[in-house]
Amino acid sequence: MHRLLAFRARQLRDDLAFHARWAQLPRRTIAITGSSGLIGTQLAALLETGGHTVRRMIRESEVGPGEISWDPQAGQLDPADLEGVDVVVNLAGRSIATRWGAGARREIRDSRVHGTRLIARTLAGMRDGPAALIQASAIGLYGPRRPGSCSQRPTLVERGSLPIWSVTGRAPPGRPRRPVSGSPPCAPAWR
Repeated sequence: MHRLLAFRARQLRDDLAFHARWAQLPRRTIAITGSSGLIGTQLAALLETGGHTVRRMIRESEVGPGEISWDPQAGQLDPADLEGVDVVVNLAGRSIATRWGAGARREIRDSRVHGTRLIARTLAGMRDGPAALIQASAIGLYGPRRPGSCSQRPTLVERGSLPIWSVTGRAPPGRPRRPVSGSPPCAPAWR
């Protein structure tokens, strides 16, 4: 019990220090996909305790206050639901905590591609939409290659997260035409 309470005390201290460091910045409205997942739950809590408004994007037709309905498989996301949102954080996707058979790999990849494509296209079509899309998804699988032994040029999926422009084919109005995501230098092919 003492270790648990010590951990919570450290976490609280660190969270308060984090909020104090950024206290001078304006509060934002942030829409988060994957807000019920491992990272999304913690990110939403951190942002809310810092005074930001979090709008959870959920795959349900019936939503509560502060929630946004979307359906990546059906391609449904109403741009009006993102009005007033400053930033979209995309953490959605099928869990990678599974056996990585061919079907699972396809589902993992597709869940990220469909959601990212839908969000990117929706944002690209908005006149005064969110200023930023933060794309984070765990699709990296590093196989038997040794570090630095990459012999082929990785595809977009192999590089980690899909740049917003790779999905829409164009940059949102008024934004520079360049990828906004980082990626590992080498990852194995998805077969």
